[in-house]
Amino acid sequence: MGKESKRPVLGAAWTGCLLIAVSLCIALLVLKDEPFLSWRNQIPNWRGNGDAGELGEVTGERDALKDLLRRLVRGEERNQLQVEGFTCHFDLHTEMCLSAKPVRISNGGLTVHVRSDGSQFRRLIRPYARREDRGAMKLVTQFIATDYNQRWIQKYSSILNRLSDYEAPNLADGSVHCFPGAVVGLTYHGNLALNTSDVPGGHSMREFRQFLRESYNLKTKNVHEIGKLRKPVLILISRSNSRKFLNEDAIMELAQELGFQAVMAGPSTISNLEQFAKMVGSCSVLIGVHGAGLANEIFLPDGAVVVQVVLLGLEWASTNYFEIPATAMDLQYLEYKIEPQESSLAEEYGLDHPVIVDPLSVFAKGYPAVRAVYVDGQNVTINLDRFKGTLVEAKRRVGHSTT
Repeated sequence: MGKESKRPVLGAAWTGCLLIAVSLCIALLVLKDEPFLSWRNQIPNWRGNGDAGELGEVTGERDALKDLLRRLVRGEERNQLQVEGFTCHFDLHTEMCLSAKPVRISNGGLTVHVRSDGSQFRRLIRPYARREDRGAMKLVTQFIATDYNQRWIQKYSSILNRLSDYEAPNLADGSVHCFPGAVVGLTYHGNLALNTSDVPGGHSMREFRQFLRESYNLKTKNVHEIGKLRKPVLILISRSNSRKFLNEDAIMELAQELGFQAVMAGPSTISNLEQFAKMVGSCSVLIGVHGAGLANEIFLPDGAVVVQVVLLGLEWASTNYFEIPATAMDLQYLEYKIEPQESSLAEEYGLDHPVIVDPLSVFAKGYPAVRAVYVDGQNVTINLDRFKGTLVEAKRRVGHSTT
């Protein structure tokens, strides 16, 4: 393929190849937990080719594997998988190929050979679930599992250990790995979302959150289980680069005055996922400026409050990335939309500048311009008098008054 090609290529013959990340190797997923993982208990315990006495049992295992994979595709793609044991699905967001036939993975985890009795071909796939995002796609070469990173494996070990009875293999170790089938590529469901109709078994985001609670041993399912005899815990996500609270100490002091047990969580705290998941899993209110840290809302107890601080120019992203997912996860959502004078952009550009009064003129220049101004170039100084009302409402919603 040459050094310049790091993208996945799919071959339907042993001589063809797929430079791809294998997002799911069926043979590894002998799963054991209910309810979210129940459908995967149907994955057969593959034995290989075996002797003649075992051929019937092996054939049954292959049929079970094929039936399981068929749930991931529809229509003609499902028929093709049933008849040929191989199919590919492409839509606006997703590139994914499924093989119910044995596969070999080599070339540092990037080359997957799929045996075929038909014509030979190669398929090129980038293993990223937002294929329409051209900027992100340029940066994608392979799935994280092929870049075996022990720190990443350790960080998510509580989840990975419940997904499989086997350790994650290091596909880049130079050896050849063989599996009875594979799902190649990733499927996009939405932002912090599960599209129930596309999940085998029809599982929802609620069930996935329960799976996470069990993975991290989070005891509190509903915020009202915390009780009224103790102060409600409020966690403020502290950012160190852009979109920072410039008066976060004053915000913490205000929260404490209103009767919260206020905790500030910076990057070093958030990086320890197991520890931070337990912190969030026992808190009542999570506050943050629009950004990735708010994805930790997924660990909150049902009924807890997410307070998103919406910066200038980020209204659409705030709604779609965190508000809609929060309501789908049985959380309560509040937002605090800043006024222009609260943004650092007002001091930098002036209140009459198009950046302030006409954000659409910036959007017309394309996402790089938007990111430079509103995402990477903006911080916030919260108006405490205005923000007080939001905190009072958050406290009321979790069953506490401020009197």
